[in-house]
Amino acid sequence: GQIYLYKASPKASALAQDKKANKAPRIFARAVSFINDFSAGSFEQLLIETYNALDSIKTAVPPGDNHVFINIVSASQSTIIDPVDVEQVVASILKRHSERTSRLGIAEVEAKAVCKLADDGDSHPISLRLVASNPTGFVQVMNTYVEAADETGSKRVFKSIGGTKASMAGSGDSSWEGLDITTPYPLTRPFDAQRKAALRSSDTLYGYDLPALFEAAVENQWAGVSSSGTQPTMVMFTAELVVRKKSGGSWTMRDYMDGDLELVETQRKAGKNDVGMIAWLMTLKTVECPTGRQIVLIANDITFKA
Repeated sequence: GQIYLYKASPKASALAQDKKANKAPRIFARAVSFINDFSAGSFEQLLIETYNALDSIKTAVPPGDNHVFINIVSASQSTIIDPVDVEQVVASILKRHSERTSRLGIAEVEAKAVCKLADDGDSHPISLRLVASNPTGFVQVMNTYVEAADETGSKRVFKSIGGTKASMAGSGDSSWEGLDITTPYPLTRPFDAQRKAALRSSDTLYGYDLPALFEAAVENQWAGVSSSGTQPTMVMFTAELVVRKKSGGSWTMRDYMDGDLELVETQRKAGKNDVGMIAWLMTLKTVECPTGRQIVLIANDITFKA
């Protein structure tokens, strides 16, 4: 493959809009490979070559927020790819190289491949984009998109078509859904400030990252006893529990005393809480109870109004 390394510094205009952003330079690694078919071996080889290139200039590599982009180019653009299979392959490879990824300060690994989803006359080549990150240091999150025309047909945007179980089972980070494909990379990722605040003040995790840790624990439990049964495709389902006033609008403790509040199961993005306590109703499909058992997880969002 061909590897290109760029050292980039945030623009003054961007820093003015995001005052909490890291002002230090970062490395953008761009790798391209011309192959006939996408395979686990070809992707891993290109990833290792990219990491080796970064290691060769390790004295000049900034400690964090670096980005790797891998472009798998096929001459025919007619390779049949199942996005789910690609997600699993890429996730497995990145897991094997997670320690090196962290050491090189890589915040995101992005992969692109032009392919077809089916072998028929109605299927046209599409651009598949996978974005992997490990914002907590414990659980890898991946989102998968295709580049498609927006509703007006005037520009190409990212359309989400899936992701790893960690991103689907919980709230996860905000995605690229609906963004123009030429959108510049942000200086900070969602909830970077909250994660740093939680770590700095209490040496703990941001509250909304906790459900993914439970999922990872159940995944590890299944991996240790794989011969005893078949692991479910999804080992965890979550719904955030939100306190609401029955008649609508904002509520006070008087409403609680009068019995005018209710607990509602809802699906919403992380960080939308308007109080300092957050809770989830979680269904965990453990080895002991593969049909699922329910627990309630309650966390203190120490970053709320901090």
